[in-house]
Amino acid sequence: MDPTGLIPSPDTIPVHWGWFKFLLLFTFLLHLILMNLMLGGGLLAFFRRLRGGETPPEAQSLPVLIALTVNLGIPPLLFVQVLYGQFLYSSSVLMAVAWISVIPLLILAYYAAYGFVHRESRWGTLWLGLSTLIMLVIGFFLSNNMTLMLRPERWAVYFDRPGGSFLNWTEPTLLPRYLHFLLASLAVASLGRAVFHRIRSGPAAEEIRPALRHFAGFSLAQMAMGVLYWITLPGEIGGLFLGGSAMHTAHLWTGIALALVALAAAWRGRLWTSVGLLAGTMLLMVAVRDLVRTAYLEPVFSPGELILRQQLSPFLLFLASFVLVGAVIFWMLRQAWRARA
Repeated sequence: MDPTGLIPSPDTIPVHWGWFKFLLLFTFLLHLILMNLMLGGGLLAFFRRLRGGETPPEAQSLPVLIALTVNLGIPPLLFVQVLYGQFLYSSSVLMAVAWISVIPLLILAYYAAYGFVHRESRWGTLWLGLSTLIMLVIGFFLSNNMTLMLRPERWAVYFDRPGGSFLNWTEPTLLPRYLHFLLASLAVASLGRAVFHRIRSGPAAEEIRPALRHFAGFSLAQMAMGVLYWITLPGEIGGLFLGGSAMHTAHLWTGIALALVALAAAWRGRLWTSVGLLAGTMLLMVAVRDLVRTAYLEPVFSPGELILRQQLSPFLLFLASFVLVGAVIFWMLRQAWRARA
């Protein structure tokens, strides 16, 4: 069967597709930072509780991080739907049972996070474990959808399994991609912990140096998993990052170089240098992720093919609302930090 016959027709867009691509990458970067702090922070706190240690003070912010992560995850998901809706909707139908379950699972994880914060006994550990486990399951479902949308040739499975129970288990990049994000969350959360204690207790805080070492260790493991992910990519796509395309190669290897320098800075105890280098690395890796998606879909689709029916007012209203809401959230978080201090 010709897979192009399974791809629905795309909707029109109100402004040039480049605006949506920029907003997709920008909002996804913000979501990614919060998601790493939330998931990695929850896992680190859970492991510490299992070893009998005290709850890290930064873990008390887990419910707030979940709320912010979920809300900042909506914009990039919407922009993906604008640019690649015909692919995302199709893959979502194939795995509809898992995809719909994300909402109740999120509610349960949010409730469990509050159960953890308000119960310092053994029940607090169980609540924390439940919350992080659910987040891991949700992340796996998201990885399934984001890989399945890139494979229209597999959508014919719908005619054999129309119940929406399909998961993309046969995709060779699925587990390396998922584990790559998981290890990244542990690395970013470790660095976030160092920043938290630097702001809270000053440069002499004893927690900073171990957190930086953990950041370096998890980052090395993440890079190793990234190599495995690259190996599982189709040859023509993986080759783009080894000289097949100057742009693809420059993005990837500049990001790797920044990551290595960040590891060296962390090992030497240079916190803010590590933070700056990590921010640059994450920005480049978000771009690399988008380049991979574009390469997968290039044989059948490009955002430049979308029909433009210009309507500026809704887009301008969105931008104004985005800036205003962002300012309000920043003010709220600042007031909360001052109150806790």
